[in-house]
Amino acid sequence: MGESRRASGYSLEDLAVTCGLTVLELQAIEAGKDTDANHLRRVAAALKIPSLTV
Repeated sequence: MGESRRASGYSLEDLAVTCGLTVLELQAIEAGKDTDANHLRRVAAALKIPSLTV
């Protein structure tokens, strides 16, 4: 997820604002520690990538 975020030009802070999650939640997702489907869908939508690829 971090690679997709960086490729899209988002900082963690910007993506957090865009998808309504905290920076800590995004860091957990990027580390593979947060696998909450709702969180993953929100990030995928913000990055404009299919949620099946996350």
